Amino acid sequence: MFKSICLRRQQANDTAPLDLGLLAEAMLFYENVHVVADYGVLEQLLRHCEPDLLFEFMDEGFLKISYLNTISGVKVLNTGTTNEMYQPVSIKTNNMNLQEAAPAIFQKVTGKAGKGRRQGNRFAARVHEVSHGKLPPKILRWAILTAAGIGLRV
Repeated sequence: MFKSICLRRQQANDTAPLDLGLLAEAMLFYENVHVVADYGVLEQLLRHCEPDLLFEFMDEGFLKISYLNTISGVKVLNTGTTNEMYQPVSIKTNNMNLQEAAPAIFQKVTGKAGKGRRQGNRFAARVHEVSHGKLPPKILRWAILTAAGIGLRV
């Protein structure tokens, strides 16, 4: 058995941002599996894994989740001129905040306002929230270059 692995969004779309087959294999072959989930990844996990099962995975130590509350992008300055420049940016909106996002996602997936809110709050209490601004410079640079590679513009 391998020691640990960290998975993150693998696709730019929100339909299937995380390879769930890879996640399942990782949970079989790695002692520690850590997922850095954003809004789309969390929604996908909950669509394919019932909330109670997800909580069980977390409680039993099979899965650790951190919630990424920002996205990275590239701001283009002086567009279309000879002075065009690119600036890395980190973007955060209110609906990306874990305290707002978790209840909303759980309500959307369960279809029940009260139960979804309670489960979302329960989830938020167990998950560590991270942002690009708090990441080490090497990881931030990698995230920005990744965003530039998929053509995300702000």
